[in-house]
Amino acid sequence: MGDDTYLNNMKTSYFKNSRFKNFKILVTQSLQEACCNNCKQNTHCRSLLLKTPSEKIDLAVNREELTQIKQLLNGTIFKVEQKEFLKHSAN
Repeated sequence: MGDDTYLNNMKTSYFKNSRFKNFKILVTQSLQEACCNNCKQNTHCRSLLLKTPSEKIDLAVNREELTQIKQLLNGTIFKVEQKEFLKHSAN
């Protein structure tokens, strides 16, 4: 199987928009968790545990990283939906 075929198969089976949206929900939930109220560095310490779509992987992150991950997911979801819209509107 060629590299392009392999990558196309990976995209369709692993990178569905619903997975990105579900991960965004997990990020949003983690952002809503309370940090240590008296912590002066609550944006930089890795006090939040982010569950990932993989059951075997959780990440220790800080608020700033969570915000960046959420922005990345928003952009990715937008691009995937835009691509799907253009694909269907061309037909």
